[in-house]
Amino acid sequence: TFEVHRVKKKVAVLPGSKGCVARCTFCHRWDKGIRFIPVPIVMDRLDEIIERFNVGFFHTADENFGTDKKWLKEFCREIKKRDVLWRVGTRAKGITPEVIEMMKDAGCTSIIFGNETGSAQMLEIMEKKVSIEDNYNAMKWTIEAGVHTGIQLVLGMPGETSETIEETIEYCNFVTTLSPEKNPNYISCNYAQALPGTP
Repeated sequence: TFEVHRVKKKVAVLPGSKGCVARCTFCHRWDKGIRFIPVPIVMDRLDEIIERFNVGFFHTADENFGTDKKWLKEFCREIKKRDVLWRVGTRAKGITPEVIEMMKDAGCTSIIFGNETGSAQMLEIMEKKVSIEDNYNAMKWTIEAGVHTGIQLVLGMPGETSETIEETIEYCNFVTTLSPEKNPNYISCNYAQALPGTP
């Protein structure tokens, strides 16, 4: 952000999809499934806000950005032409070192995963459809690639115990010691709430 040609550029929020591939038990949903906005439409919208509002950075509003890998490849190919910096939120499942490198090369500076827990048992209760290995690998590969990330947790779900909390603490310890540059306080702790529409 301190490069000369990025000075005074603005930040925007731009969605690439609507909905989610998952049905996590702590999350309420108005609609089922996910709909990806065609990449040419996303790029037209981005070009307009770049021109009209001097945008140089954006955050995708997606809940699980790029889970359609064909869409993601096209997105990265097109976004790279525009020399903007961007950050996303997505799921740990399906992420690979190659995908992270492709995104980084296209200007992605931050990938935030909905990890939720360090406990395999709690992942099952949440119906995350993600393994504990997925969570560990996603954070390890992202930090090793030099891309910013942070831990996001949902605590206090039905079935949470002292043991499952200990597993989550172990997970946090693992992530925060992967790099000396990693801020150990960069953890988002959220508490489960019985929102209308959730199981």
